[in-house]
Amino acid sequence: MLASVNSCNLAAFIGFCRRKRFEFISYECSIEGVLEFNGETFEFTRMILRPKIEINSEEDISLVRQYIRRAHELCFMSNSVKAEVIVEPEITVVKEP
Repeated sequence: MLASVNSCNLAAFIGFCRRKRFEFISYECSIEGVLEFNGETFEFTRMILRPKIEINSEEDISLVRQYIRRAHELCFMSNSVKAEVIVEPEITVVKEP
């Protein structure tokens, strides 16, 4: 379940960036799930995605945040689970020497 949500968000982000012709250096994401007993069975109540994205320019930080947010909105897996899905991005500008 966690891997599906994680890869769907990645695919949505990459697709959105391609459509906008935006290039990023790298994308790496971890995901954490909170599994709770509801009295009868266990269920995910929260999933936290922590994408680490490297980009070339500080001017693009707000744009990348917008693309991450939009990709999350479009991710059908995030929209299909009962759990709250939270995205906590870390964006790093890589300066060439």
